[in-house]
Amino acid sequence: MKILTSLALVLFSPIAFAQIQPGSGGYKLFTEGCPGSGGPGCYGANFQGGPLQPVLQQKGMEFAIQFDVDAKTLVLGLQFWCKGSANGLRLPVSIYLANSAGGPLSKPVATATMAVTTKLAWYGITFTKPFTLAKKQRAFAAFQLPTGAARLSPPAVLQGFRRNHFQRLPSKGPAWSRAKLAQNWAWRLSCAGPKVPAAPVLTGDAKGARIGKTFHLTLSVGPIKSPAFFVTGISKKTWGPIPLPLDLKPAGAPGCQLLVSMDILAFVILDSRGVGSLGFPIPNQLSLVKKSFYNQAFCLDTKANTLGLTFSNGGIALIGK
Repeated sequence: MKILTSLALVLFSPIAFAQIQPGSGGYKLFTEGCPGSGGPGCYGANFQGGPLQPVLQQKGMEFAIQFDVDAKTLVLGLQFWCKGSANGLRLPVSIYLANSAGGPLSKPVATATMAVTTKLAWYGITFTKPFTLAKKQRAFAAFQLPTGAARLSPPAVLQGFRRNHFQRLPSKGPAWSRAKLAQNWAWRLSCAGPKVPAAPVLTGDAKGARIGKTFHLTLSVGPIKSPAFFVTGISKKTWGPIPLPLDLKPAGAPGCQLLVSMDILAFVILDSRGVGSLGFPIPNQLSLVKKSFYNQAFCLDTKANTLGLTFSNGGIALIGK
């Protein structure tokens, strides 16, 4: 759903922003949101997908992304958000359990071959034999880069949150590297049983806001067909006399925070995928270049907590030309 809303120009007055750093514009996420009832299914990260960032590649390199389950889970399959340089690309994907040191074991508990095309999308496999992860068990979702001429654009999204991973070159031996918090991996398990709650994700135009252009925000992983509010503010430190971030646990929303000042609100209805978008024009004023503003969103979600609201991450937009 795309809703264009013209916001008050006073927000974009030169005195309304804090200058952050020189640049031509950008958008950066900060502080993950709190879980709601609109999760896409099972454990994973960066469910929203989106444009990919480059990842330094070495042929045959294997990456193992760390996760912990908080309930007994029957694993059916594994999915990654990626694309290939050619159709018919086939990659080994696996699940590893953790060793006594917390890293992946040398041999997987399950493995399969995933086919990938040149289209950016979710690709996955179903394991021949489902298996169970115990409550509080650590495991790793893994994929291996191709060894031939074809290349994979790995599942590392431009806008998202990092997750620990290990890596190794199997041809050099079974040893894995130490944990690295270096990429916004986009992946998810397929599981039997109830959905696992996931936090709504708010992303913005990759190039940030630009003067004379329409700036777009997209909220995903929200509750289906839920009312949602997009918040635009001039600060992430205070909202009037209230210091930010504001912990909303006392209001009945444990784990949730108000991250930005609520200077302007815009209302949308999320679609059948739990997605909604907002666009608003940035005035064509050179004085706005290198200034910033802040965004967050929250959704009506009566199943999430006593307050009945779930909150997204925050985002900071740097205005460029």
